[in-house]
This record gives sequence, structure tokens and C-alpha cells, in this order.
Amino acid sequence: MSNIFETQDEGEIPIVERIERRQYSVGISRTQQNSDILEALKTIIAGQKNIQERLEKLEENVYITLQNQKTLSEGQSSLVHNQTEIFNKLNEMESKIVEKAEVLAQNKSIRECKVLLKRVEQSVCRMTGEVTDKELDDVASAFPMESQAIVAEVEDRLQSQDYAQTMTTFLHKLKGASDNVADVIPKIFSDELLEGYNWDGRWSKKSLCKLALVDTILRNVFQQQGCRSFEENIKRSILLSHHRLKQRTYLKKKRKQ
Repeated sequence: MSNIFETQDEGEIPIVERIERRQYSVGISRTQQNSDILEALKTIIAGQKNIQERLEKLEENVYITLQNQKTLSEGQSSLVHNQTEIFNKLNEMESKIVEKAEVLAQNKSIRECKVLLKRVEQSVCRMTGEVTDKELDDVASAFPMESQAIVAEVEDRLQSQDYAQTMTTFLHKLKGASDNVADVIPKIFSDELLEGYNWDGRWSKKSLCKLALVDTILRNVFQQQGCRSFEENIKRSILLSHHRLKQRTYLKKKRKQ
């Protein structure tokens, strides 16, 4: 039997056989077409699947991007809030610093006013001779001085400006209307204490001119006398004091006889 695919003249092949050949050939062609279509469909489905995966990945990236933008927006809002809080705190601190500075300035002004009032009061007391300050009583309690210890204590306290001012006021009170320093010396030094002094410290005596009480405070109180007159009156006061002490000593001895 001959092969149906062998080349033969159409005229030599029976009609039935020719039909069968054509049908077989068409069947093979359709099968091939169906196979090609199936492969094409598989390729399309695979491409669609790949596209779907990419779309899902893109949606995921878009979601992550939106979340990051939200987080960034919240961070910016928090940063703005924190900056506002810091600004408010700085303003509050600045206000407190200004208030504290004002309070300190007011306290300083009050202290200065108190000092000024005290000086005015002391000046009024010095001019009127009125005792209006308890510090004057403290100064008065030391006079007349009877020992070197009291002299040293007074000299030490005169380093204080307030005490020196009070001492000046007290000596103005002792002076009163008198211009004679000899009237004041006996109220400052006892005769027994003044026995160990002279003006310039000669003959193993102590020097009155080296005492701030005499050379600064008392000289200022009697400044109208002038330097020379003041010193001469002090020397005369010392001689009078020595004379009084000698008289008392003589009278005591005479009474004992």
C-alpha cells in the first residue's frame, strides 16, 4: 500500500481519498492553531500576572510613601509645637529675669533710700543736738574714757563709717554752742587717762594727735577754729587736765594727814 503523503497526481488519487487527506490536513492545521493559541494565552496570562504583581507592589510602595508622608507631617507638627513651647518658655524666663532685675533694682533703691534717710537724720541730729538715735546712747556710754582698752575699742570702731558719723553727731551735741575744745576734752577723756597723753607723744607719753577720734572727728567738729588754734587749745586742755589731777592728788594726801 502506498503512502498517502507521497506525491501523486490529483488525478490519480480517488476522490474519497483526496477528501480524507484534506480533512486530515485540516485537522492537523487546526490542532497546531489551537496549540499556538493556547501558548499565546499562557503568555498573555503570565504577562497579566506579572503586571498584577507589579501593580500590587506599586500600591504597596504608594501606601508606604503615604505613611511616610503622614509620619513626616506629624513630625513637622510636633516640631512646630515644640518650637512654640520653647519660645513660650524663653519668653517666660525672660519675663522672670526682667522682674527679678526690677526687684533687685527696687531693693537696691530701698537700701540707698534707707542709707540716705539715716544720713539726713544724723545730719539733723547733729545740727539740732537732739538725741533721736539709740546709737548715740551706745557712743555716749564710752565717755568719758577711763582706760586704754576703751580708747583702742573706740579707735577700732571708728573705722566704720556709720559709727564715725554717729560719733561726729555726738561730739556736736557735746560741743553745743561752745567754740572751745577745752570744754569738750574733759567729757571725752578722764584726767587719769589723759595723764598718760600729750599732743605729740613726747617724754614717753602717748600722742593725742595720732588718735582718729581727735585728729579726724574732733578736728572736723571744731573746724572753724583752724588747724593751729585747734592744736593749741588741745594742748591747753591737756595741761588743765594734768593740773586738775595734781590738785586732787594733793588734796587727798592733805586729807590723810
